[in-house]
Amino acid sequence: GLEKLNTKCQLWESVACKEVSLSDLMEKLTQQIITWRSAELRSWPLLLDNVRVNYLTRRNDSFLKLANLVLNAENIDDGELITSLLSFIESSTLGDFEERLKYLHLCQQMNLPDKTGAALGAVHSYFSLLTGPITQELERLTVGIKKQLNDYVKIVKWKD
Repeated sequence: GLEKLNTKCQLWESVACKEVSLSDLMEKLTQQIITWRSAELRSWPLLLDNVRVNYLTRRNDSFLKLANLVLNAENIDDGELITSLLSFIESSTLGDFEERLKYLHLCQQMNLPDKTGAALGAVHSYFSLLTGPITQELERLTVGIKKQLNDYVKIVKWKD
C-alpha cells in the first residue's frame, strides 16, 4: 500500500510543477515506510519462536490420543497395543519427538496394569536412545534456518 503510494508520488514529482510538490509529504511517507520495514525485519527472527509456540499448542492433541489408548489398553490385545505405541512415537516429527517420549514416560508413571506399563516402558526405553541424535539434528536445522534469516535481514536495504 504505502510503497505503491510512494511510487505514485515519485511519478507525480517527476511530471508536476514545483508549486504542487509533494516532497514534504513524501519525506514523511518514506520515513514511515522505513520505520515499518525496520520493525518487520526485527520481527523475523521471532518467527521461529512463534512457530515453535504454535507447534507446542498442537501437540496437546497427541497426548490426549495416547492417554485414551493407555486408559483403554485392557480392551486391546498386546500386539495392537505395541503397534499403536510404536505408531504414536514413529509418527512424531523431529520437533515433537522428545515431547512424545515425555508423554510415554508420564503415562508409564500412572497406576496401570502390568502389560500396559511394560509396553510403555519398552517403547520409551528403546526410543530414548534416539534423543541425542534427534536433538542434535533439530539444533543443526534450526541454526541453519536462523543463519539464513539473519543473512537475509543483513542484506536488505530499506532506504534507496
